[in-house]
Formats: sequence, C-alpha cells, structure tokens
Amino acid sequence: MKICVVLCSNALVSIAYTGVAVANSEWMDATVASCLAHRRLATAMIQPGAPLLARPLHILIRELAWNLNERLNCDKRARADNLQLSIVGWHLGRRLTPLAWELRRGRLEPNGMRYFRLIRNPVGKFLRECPTGLWAQSLGDTGTSVDAKLKALGKTRGFTHDDVEHYAKDVIGDRARETSTVGPECIGVQLDPLDTEGEVQFTYYPRSSSETVPALLSAWVLTPTIVCAPAAQSTFGTTFSACGAYRVGGFRDCRANLHVRTRLPASIVHYAGSVRIAYATQERAPVS
Repeated sequence: MKICVVLCSNALVSIAYTGVAVANSEWMDATVASCLAHRRLATAMIQPGAPLLARPLHILIRELAWNLNERLNCDKRARADNLQLSIVGWHLGRRLTPLAWELRRGRLEPNGMRYFRLIRNPVGKFLRECPTGLWAQSLGDTGTSVDAKLKALGKTRGFTHDDVEHYAKDVIGDRARETSTVGPECIGVQLDPLDTEGEVQFTYYPRSSSETVPALLSAWVLTPTIVCAPAAQSTFGTTFSACGAYRVGGFRDCRANLHVRTRLPASIVHYAGSVRIAYATQERAPVS
C-alpha cells in the first residue's frame, strides 16, 4: 500500500511515497521498511523490532535517505527523478507539534547517481488546533484535480478527522475515473496521540461496496519493539465502531505503548459468527 507508520524516540509519523513501485526485485514498501529496520524483510511478518528505531526522527530519516538511495542507484530501472516521500506526523514531547517533511530525489548528477534532499515544509492549519480550516498537499500526482480539491479544504468548516478522510477518499475516486493508472481503493491513515485507543488508525476503502472478499489490510508498522505488516484475514463477527459505520479490529504493541486500530466499512463485511478480526503474516508474491 506504499505506506509505513513509524514510532521512534521523539516522533510518530506516517511515511508515504510516490514513484517506482519496485526496485531491485522488491516491493517499495518493503524496501522502505527494511531501510528503516536496517535488515531485509522477506515477508511482512511480526518479528522483533530494531533498537535503531529508538532514536530521533531526523537520524532515521537521514539514514533512510542514504540507504534507500543506494538501493535505487543499484537498479538502473529505478533511477527515476520523480520519487518523493512524504513524512507527516507529530513531534512527541511535553507538547505535541505537527510536522510535514519531504524527501525529494533529485536529477541525475555527473557521477551518474541521484540523491535525496530533505525539505521541512511549514505546517499550516491543523485540524485539532484550528477546526475551521485545513491545510493539505498532494504528492506526486501529475493531474490538477487533486491539487484543486485539496486546496478547497482550506475553506471548509466543522470537519472532523473522518470528514477529512472521506473527502480525500472521494478525491482519489474522482482521480481514478480520469486515468487507469490510479486505483479507487485506498487506505486512510490517522495519527492521533490523544486517542489512547487508537493512536494509529488504518481504514481500508475498497474499490466498491459490492466486494465479497475485502483485500488484505496491509500497512507497515515499525516501532522500537516490533516490525510488522498485519493483514486482516477475517472480518466475521467483529465489533462495530461507535458511529456504526465500520467494523473495527486492531493490535497493541504494549512495550512501545502504541495501539493500532483497523477499520473496514460495514457495508463490505458479512456477519457470520463471533470470530474477531484475525491478524497473520502476509506472504508477498515475488517480483519478477
């Protein structure tokens, strides 16, 4: 799903990217996760975390830029100059401070290589601190409709976190109708350290409500104690969210004090018993 959520010593962030999907015969989400964990991950399985993740965010991102760039420079097919990573989340401390960083890969240098540079974007209006206006940006989309609709968020009033998520989901759906290279299904990610029951929330929005078997919920979660990509393999009999619109599940990394909540729209869940959402390893098909 081209996204990771990372908890380190001083920040909780999501890392999303656009650009090449495969490098060195490996899916790019696994490549980013392995660069952060400093080891190769053959499958998206729950496994011991890395003490390296218990360091400050700026060190992790600096090393990610070096390691990821090396992987890309070793693969001639992946030497694209339009690869970007968006790092959005919170600085953790006595006061929560939002952040919006970007890693942008530059042009071909005389030595035949490309390199990342870190851009610290200003954070504009943020929902919790300024509920009457929002700031947002698109990442890597060549169309104009996404930019225009995200900028329109700045004029909204009274939106909740879910309202923003639904708005973005509809923007992606509209963009998918314009081009075959963008799919309408997506995963919404919310990071809310003040929500103790779900500091990280993933919501899977399928292609249509008529899907009989939901796709696997897959988004990397990395903390100082775990590295995993949980997959929702069963949604039968799960509990409803407070609003009644979702079936919810999740897991907790007790040592890192992080609760991950997952949601599926209730319209695609078929009730059949009392089994809760089950999580297991996700076997990934090899890349040819």
